[in-house]
Amino acid sequence: MRLVFTVTNDLSYDQRMQRICGTLSQAGYDVTLVGFLRPNSRALVEQPYRQERLNLRYTRGKLFYLEYNWRLYRRLRRLRPDGICSIDLDTLSAGFFASKALKVSLVFDAHEYYSELPEVVSRPWVRRFWSALEGWLCPRVAHNYTVSESVAQALSVRYGQPYAVFPNYPRRQAHGGAAAGAGAGAGAGAGEGLPTSGRQSGRYEDSALQNGPPGSGQPFVLYQGALNLGRGLEAAIHSFQTLPLPLVVAGEGDLSASLRELAARQAKPEQTRFLGYVEPAALRALTAQAWLGLNLLQDQGLSYRYSLSNKFFDYVQACVPQIAMDFPEYRRLNSQHEVAVLVPDAQPGTVRNAVKTLLDDPARCERLRSACCQAREAWVWESLEGELIAFYARVFASAATATYGTAPSNPANPAQSTVPLPPKKTTPS
Repeated sequence: MRLVFTVTNDLSYDQRMQRICGTLSQAGYDVTLVGFLRPNSRALVEQPYRQERLNLRYTRGKLFYLEYNWRLYRRLRRLRPDGICSIDLDTLSAGFFASKALKVSLVFDAHEYYSELPEVVSRPWVRRFWSALEGWLCPRVAHNYTVSESVAQALSVRYGQPYAVFPNYPRRQAHGGAAAGAGAGAGAGAGEGLPTSGRQSGRYEDSALQNGPPGSGQPFVLYQGALNLGRGLEAAIHSFQTLPLPLVVAGEGDLSASLRELAARQAKPEQTRFLGYVEPAALRALTAQAWLGLNLLQDQGLSYRYSLSNKFFDYVQACVPQIAMDFPEYRRLNSQHEVAVLVPDAQPGTVRNAVKTLLDDPARCERLRSACCQAREAWVWESLEGELIAFYARVFASAATATYGTAPSNPANPAQSTVPLPPKKTTPS
């Protein structure tokens, strides 16, 4: 079975899609992941599935979405897959019309509650457009999944279709040496006994940071992810002006330039270090060196309130405590394993006080770290792979029933299904 997944990024840093496409490729599906080429895109890393980037004239704004979906529709028609998975609302138009033209199955993977994103909610006319598109397309898609129980429930109630849940669990990592940040000392608020940084093995190095974190042994606090509206980064930059640890930022986004300008205007600009995009393997090494992670969001729409980000689980997998929002999904998980200090808002004073709490209470920090080391054994992608494979087996089983009037003999196991699967494809194009 040929499956095509579609995203509006350049494929290099999308860890969720790398996991999903890798799992299905290993299960025997012929998988292609399609994104677009940015002016500064790096060469793609070889994967066990095909990767394609569309070369566009526009890379942002209304014309980007129009051009991308038109070019994507045409590409899907040429690829002629047996199934299409559209990731987020901004690729669903092309996927929907191509699936109708080709008479193939369509799956919707809602990474975001798109019409409730801060950058959408804050612009009334933009919100009307995406809400209307969402309201027309989503009720017409029968096979859906998303990242959290809260988003699944909201979309299911609103559009009358079921949504499975596949959280952003990372793959299980090999864990050697002491836990990251072990040996934190007391009295950091007085300038003594600062916590140590993370494990020494498999270190991340950056030539621009030879005199500071990471790679120097100096402790630091890490933010990893997109530099977009509502991520609490402005507050974090202000907060770290009066903290004894620097903030290291790994990622880029719509606010890349303005955040760098904000940091440069501070009395201590060196308190914020920007690394730009960091590839997944290097990001894992960097995360393992952090003393603390930041997972801040402003309550600017249901997409953020119901979110369950990659970074939450990435910090846990690295045994790094974090400051996270007191939102439903983080509250639910923190009740299972207390891995985070939950805060009610992303204001500078709130962030500063939360960091100071852990600096001044190393015993609590160690309890959080120990909880991370327990939770990372449970919150792993390997625990979801069987469910994901079964989900796609059911998608093709329903398609076979609709076409031929008979279901596969074992829709939970594509390897034993009457829908034939080709040998695993291992050479990307």
